[in-house]
Amino acid sequence: MLKALYDIYFHRLSAFKGPKLFAASDVPLAILQLRGITQYLLRKAHEKYGDVVRIGPNTLSFIAPSAWNDIYGYQNSIVALPKDPQFYNEMMPPKETMTLASDRDAVPIRRAMNTAFSHKALLEQEPMLQIHIQRSMSRIIKESYENGTIDIRKWFMFSIFDINSDFAFGEDMGSVAAGAFHEWVQFIIDFFYAATLLHQCHKFAPLNRLLALCIPRSVRDRQRRHHETSPQRV
Repeated sequence: MLKALYDIYFHRLSAFKGPKLFAASDVPLAILQLRGITQYLLRKAHEKYGDVVRIGPNTLSFIAPSAWNDIYGYQNSIVALPKDPQFYNEMMPPKETMTLASDRDAVPIRRAMNTAFSHKALLEQEPMLQIHIQRSMSRIIKESYENGTIDIRKWFMFSIFDINSDFAFGEDMGSVAAGAFHEWVQFIIDFFYAATLLHQCHKFAPLNRLLALCIPRSVRDRQRRHHETSPQRV
């Protein structure tokens, strides 16, 4: 019975025939995010209702390019809009991380990192990027010939993490060479999964702590390992 009701409810969400459901409750959006298909429903919603769509009682989705600067832009080195405390909440990363730094405390951190992301600095990284891209393409071609079918998403992720590691730490993770995720990279991927679950729990305060108890211990352990190994890696 419960499954039948869920299937009917999810069908209404999938067809996006019930926008009032999204405006009235955070439950529909939470279901979509847990299933990993939010983007498909958002596309349907924007095609039907325009550049701005309400997808929760306190959540709007924007697709107009001009909205980017309005939302994420800066005024006198300070962000135009403060971080959403519902998204960057205490259930997510440890409080000493840059993610939870206040907007004013983040200013010197951004200034210290800006040089590395300047146009000149990025151009200087091109030889390194070319090596990684060539290595990745060689492995993809080899794997496709040997196995016929490959998971291209996985190989792109191998390459991205290798490049990011080389850019940040001066050495890659070896994921492309091994054809498998480095242990720390797997912790990062597991953390994103755990963070998604915690983010959905936090929407339903004051029951958020109770809902978080339903998250499997193995998932929370992987989140903890990520928090422990990231400083060690740095």
